[in-house]
Amino acid sequence: MVDKDPDRSIALFWAAINAGDRVDSALKDMAIVMKQQNRAEEAIEAIKSLRCKCSESAQESLDNILLDLYK
Repeated sequence: MVDKDPDRSIALFWAAINAGDRVDSALKDMAIVMKQQNRAEEAIEAIKSLRCKCSESAQESLDNILLDLYK
């Protein structure tokens, strides 16, 4: 799905996040797709604003994604 239509994938990730459905993985996957689409700044802002909705166990992974986005 991501390879075929990244914009649609991002929209679906947003829908999942807003619905509270697997927020951890949706946010991480969305940020990765955004980076692939040269939307790193948007991904950084999404993580910063939404990481409070993620589990404690997802925080280190989100930090690693942020480090990658800042490169």
